[in-house]
Amino acid sequence: MIAVLRYLPIIAIAAAAGAFMALEPERFLSVSVDWGLMAGSTVLLYAFFWYRAWTWHGYLRSSGISMPFRRAAASVLLPVLTKYIPGKVWPILSMASLLESQDFRFRDSVARVGWYQVAIILAGLGVGSIGLLAIAGQAPVLYPVPLLMVILVVYASERSRGVHRILARFSSRAGLSMPREGANSIPLLLSCAMHWFLMVAAYWLMFRSISVHIDPVVMLSQAVANVAGILVPFAPAGLGVREAAGAGYLMTQIPDAGAALVYASMARAWSFCVEVIVFLTGLLIRSRLYSKD
Repeated sequence: MIAVLRYLPIIAIAAAAGAFMALEPERFLSVSVDWGLMAGSTVLLYAFFWYRAWTWHGYLRSSGISMPFRRAAASVLLPVLTKYIPGKVWPILSMASLLESQDFRFRDSVARVGWYQVAIILAGLGVGSIGLLAIAGQAPVLYPVPLLMVILVVYASERSRGVHRILARFSSRAGLSMPREGANSIPLLLSCAMHWFLMVAAYWLMFRSISVHIDPVVMLSQAVANVAGILVPFAPAGLGVREAAGAGYLMTQIPDAGAALVYASMARAWSFCVEVIVFLTGLLIRSRLYSKD
């Protein structure tokens, strides 16, 4: 089963290509593009994936797992397209299979990757809520509140024996190894928050490249749109869901609903192209690791 999961990123290419074709790229031909800004946004989003790989490697080390950076990076970059396969578990399982070794069991990998994904979602909600508060016209002094609340809830949960018992029971029934995170969760959560800020900066620059001017604070709502795509189980890579959520906050800045949807779809097409580059990078790293083995 684990061997099959390791080939899952290859299978994901066909699914991802099909999802991308559903975006009907011809709708975008009438939009003028500043290719310099577009290139900058592409580089920034590509850097976002490398930053995620770097923090993932740091998280593994802080958890007592010694692993070369290139192997940890491959486990993040290579499965990036598996989210386009229907079902939400494939990125987690594929990522975990790339970590599994004689020294690190598959169920330990699943536990680490699972918590990493939870941290990404929680941080995304905290960061994205800042944009929603801006749309609602709330005072800037309230902007940090959602992220601080997420941090406090995680901090309190870490120190709750009841929560630990529930997680231990769930992990036991699922046949998973429960990670002993200790004080690692808060640094991980803060790192994931920085992921979202970097990603949103890339999206903001991408929208500027097509002459769409969005308030930078409102732009943080993109994090919530991406999280919505992650959480909806029936949509591969949140296709359609993320665009609808993205168009929702764009319409607060753009009066034309149809244009907002086109721009949100353009953002998905752009991010998909970057994901293909990220996948190829992971494939190159993985091939070099195998050649040395």
